[in-house]
Amino acid sequence: MGVVLELVRIGMIADILAAWQHFVWTGDDTPLRRNYDVMKRYVAYLASTADGDIVSHGLGDWYDIGPDPPGYAQLTPRALTATAIYYEDVAALARIAARLGRDADAERYTADARRIEEAFNEAFFHTDRSVYAAGVHPVLSGPAIDRIKAFLYLASLFHQRRAQQLAGAIRRGFQRISRRGRDKL
Repeated sequence: MGVVLELVRIGMIADILAAWQHFVWTGDDTPLRRNYDVMKRYVAYLASTADGDIVSHGLGDWYDIGPDPPGYAQLTPRALTATAIYYEDVAALARIAARLGRDADAERYTADARRIEEAFNEAFFHTDRSVYAAGVHPVLSGPAIDRIKAFLYLASLFHQRRAQQLAGAIRRGFQRISRRGRDKL
């Protein structure tokens, strides 16, 4: 897949999520009604590329910071990013279908979103550390025990990398921790 095709996909993702946000912010459902069939076809396309509800293609965490020069994802598996976006698209489409009175579609997309979420957690979540994938996506909400495990793992990762610059998700996690007065690593 070329970068141009991936950018087209990003544009379609934006169409689904932006149309939903437009409705949330303005109450105008015109973009939802106008683009509903296209959104359904795009989600069907994603489903056709998924293997066990995991989508593995795409740009990934574009230009994340890793050991090599910036470019395609290095620390974040492409499948993590692609599947997370696939889930968001399907969950948004369920809400859109409900808004448009397409009850059968809403039920189906809600069930699809649950199944994708389960596959995502099964594929990427590590309960021992409360992190996703390679550890650059910690759980920073949810049960306290998960937040504590994630904090301890992040602290060890930070020291292991000798405080080198970390990917955005980790950096934001440390910012949240710091605001809570826990910045003495």
